[in-house]
Amino acid sequence: MGVCASWHPPASPRRDDVDADGLATWQYDFCAQNPGRFPVSSAELRVQFTLDVRRLRGENRADPIRDLVMVHPVLPGAGQRRWQRTLQMNYADAAVDLPNTTVSVSLRDASGVPYMTEWPSH
Repeated sequence: MGVCASWHPPASPRRDDVDADGLATWQYDFCAQNPGRFPVSSAELRVQFTLDVRRLRGENRADPIRDLVMVHPVLPGAGQRRWQRTLQMNYADAAVDLPNTTVSVSLRDASGVPYMTEWPSH
C-alpha cells in the first residue's frame, strides 16, 4: 500500500535572477499518485526543507517555513493530484540545501489504516 510522490522545478532561477537580498524564485510541481486500484483518504504530501522557504501567492510573500504541506481528501485508484507552488529562497543556500529535501506522503486506506512513505527512503 502506498502513494508515490514526485516533485521537480520546471522553472528554476539563474544567478542573474537573484535579488539584492540573495533571494531567488523557483516554480515547483508536486504530485501525489495512487498507483493502486482502490481510493485512499486523507492524502497529505509534506515537503521538508533544510532551509527557509517562502511561498509566494501573487504579490504576497509569506513568512519563512521549513515544511510545506498539501492535502487532498480522497485520491481515487489510479488517480493523482498535482500542486504548483512558487517558492522563494536564498539562492546560495539552495545550492547546498535543496538536495537534502525530504518528502513524505501520509494516507489512510479504504479500511482507515494509516500509512506513510518517505523519500529519500532511509
